[in-house]
Amino acid sequence: METILGLSATRFLTNSIFVADFWPSLLDLPGFLQQFITPIVKVTKGKRSHSFFSLPEYQNWLESTGNNGKGYSTKYYKGLGTSTSAEAKDYFSHLDLHEVHFGKLCQDLTFPENYEELEDGDPMKKRIHGADMIDMVFRKDRVEDRKRWLNSTSRDAYMDYRKVTEVGGVQFSEFINKEYIHFSNYDNERSIPNVIDGLKPSQRKVLFGCFKRKLKNEIKVAQLTGYIAEHSAYHHGEASLQQTIINMAQNFCGSNNVNLLTPSGQFGTRRMGGKDAASPRYIFTSLEKVRRTRNFFFFITSANGCFLFLQITRTIFHPDDDGLLNYLEDDGVSIEPQYYVPVIPMVLVNGADGIGTGWSSTVSNYNPREVIANLRRKIEGSDFEPMIPYYSGFDGEVRFYGCYLLNLLMPPLFLCLLTCRFVLTSLQDCKRSKERGRVFGERKN
Repeated sequence: METILGLSATRFLTNSIFVADFWPSLLDLPGFLQQFITPIVKVTKGKRSHSFFSLPEYQNWLESTGNNGKGYSTKYYKGLGTSTSAEAKDYFSHLDLHEVHFGKLCQDLTFPENYEELEDGDPMKKRIHGADMIDMVFRKDRVEDRKRWLNSTSRDAYMDYRKVTEVGGVQFSEFINKEYIHFSNYDNERSIPNVIDGLKPSQRKVLFGCFKRKLKNEIKVAQLTGYIAEHSAYHHGEASLQQTIINMAQNFCGSNNVNLLTPSGQFGTRRMGGKDAASPRYIFTSLEKVRRTRNFFFFITSANGCFLFLQITRTIFHPDDDGLLNYLEDDGVSIEPQYYVPVIPMVLVNGADGIGTGWSSTVSNYNPREVIANLRRKIEGSDFEPMIPYYSGFDGEVRFYGCYLLNLLMPPLFLCLLTCRFVLTSLQDCKRSKERGRVFGERKN
């Protein structure tokens, strides 16, 4: 018997596919694979408490209260470490609720929940086998199948573990369609930037915290992290949030064309791709005020000829738009908006890079001046003019050969110098031009 305690959906399925690949008959043994579930959210009001094993279940409960759970205190559980000793004893005192058995893989045959809504000929309109579902979510060459799966499955569906324990177990296909799919969707939301503001949720939380604090003076990155986590309901590790702040402030060649935060201290260099930044305890930041480069300026000239420097970040994300944004809520508290609306498309200015489930995104950096010029052409009713990738401080040459390649007058910007040295050494034994182009990282238009 294998019991999995407190593991994420991904690690759980990794164990399952490992067994299914090498010893598939083991998953047909009754009670061989089990899952021990613990709450992800617990709400308390007086002596009453409710535990929820998935976020959709918690969201449905909030809506059912009619007042968004007013009067209840909410606690998010991040793994077994959040549970107290008393709660752990309670888990094992109710094994009928927390211990979930999986059915036989050979008997796992089902139809999609929206089977009747699917059109004839749709690849998803077929009977689904549990083994095929496990193969689909992990096999590298089934990307298109994962896309169809994510688009065809309802986001409102969730695993009701209380009912599952009553019927004697859960099927693998049911677990994937009602539990793992939420992880996959959330993975895309966290990993792929929004096309409107060019930000990922963690970056948006950082901006929201800085705007709320009116961050004009410098503050330690470690201190700012705590403020953002408190006021934007950040439920993940502070180390990742600190790295997000550092990345948003970096301005070395190959990072940001327009850094939204000020790097006061050692925020990393191109040599290590920014990974050599100092500890968050030692570096300071604030909202970026002025960009003094030969390429892009944010200042205006007053009537007497004096320069009036503007705060770059608040010029791009103008405060007059704040009241028009759709702000999210967490535990009854207003947090960051669904997306910001910058005056220029920041997804082009600073680029975007993210890998999710089924989808990925890679957008090169472009010259802010050229982006603004194209916006003005569009306003005037003219057509856009083609742009080539641009990285502030890059003295090399970018040429167009059906795809964008960076000339080796300088090393490729998407590689830090140590990685570039390794790649160039590897190319000594590379004979095929196709491999040579792949290693350098061709950028398709």
